[in-house]
Formats: sequence, C-alpha cells, structure tokens
Amino acid sequence: HTWLLAPAAAATIAATIWLNLSAAPHARSTITIPELPLIYWLLCFGFYLVADGISVAVCWQYGRRAGPGTLRQSLRIFGLSRLFGCLLWILFPAYLLIRHTALLGYIPPLTGIELLLQAGSVLLPGTDSARYNLAQRRILWALWPLWQSLTNAIPNPTPPARGSRLGALATTNAAVN
Repeated sequence: HTWLLAPAAAATIAATIWLNLSAAPHARSTITIPELPLIYWLLCFGFYLVADGISVAVCWQYGRRAGPGTLRQSLRIFGLSRLFGCLLWILFPAYLLIRHTALLGYIPPLTGIELLLQAGSVLLPGTDSARYNLAQRRILWALWPLWQSLTNAIPNPTPPARGSRLGALATTNAAVN
C-alpha cells in the first residue's frame, strides 16, 4: 500500500502550501491565527494523524516480531510516543472546532510525554551499545599485559595459516613469522 502514500502525501503538502499562500498575510502559522482556513489545519493534522498512526502500527508489529531485548522494548516505547503524538493531532482539531482554551493546556504535558518516550526509545539501544563497548574495553584492558608479553617474546606474532589449532601446535614455528 506504500504506492498510495506518496501521492497522498504530495497532494496534502501541495494543498496545504496552496491554502497557506492563498490565505491573508500572517506572520506565523499557529492554530490561534484566524487567517488560515479550517481546512488547512484539518489537512495538516489529518496528515500527521495518519502518519503517526502508521508509525504506531509498524512499531507495534515489528516490536512483536523482535526477539526479547532492547529492540522490542525500544520499538514499543517509540510506538507509544507516536500514540501520544496521535492524541495531539486529535486535540488540535478539537480545539479548532470548539475553541475551548482549556484544551490548549493539555498540549505541553502531552508533548513532554511524547518527547520523553522518544528519548527513552533511543536511550535503550544506546545504553546497550555503550554497555557492550565498555565490556569490550575491559577485555582489552585485561589482555593488554598478555599482549605486551607476547610482543616482547615474539616481535611479529601472526596467527597460523588455515588449518586446525592442533595442527598449528604440532609445528614449532607456526606462530612466528
């Protein structure tokens, strides 16, 4: 179905640009500016709602398929963040239709939750990667004295050519170049 998305996205973008340019002059495009027609905002928020809805579905679908671990958790957390984005895209048109200013008070906390969840979804794999990198550095730190002893004893150590380890041990100069 992706072949339908690109033309729909292009048409939506073209329509919102045309509506914005044909509206009365305005400094910024915010929902409190009356110069922009309601259809402009409904197109924008509808587009974002569909895009975020697709993101939620994809994240949850691939999150179920992923094995246990941080990838699964990260996809689910990101999907949850996009779900909060969907709530915002529903809240904005609701405000435009009923003009109840109390609805605008929900925008900052919802945006904050959405962004915290996005940051958390990125933090999980990043933390995993940092932990793995640190473990590798500990191994290198522990092996450093052994490597120094080896290079002092044999100036040019090289691994043996193809074959078995047992065969390499049977030859006396297999590890020396």
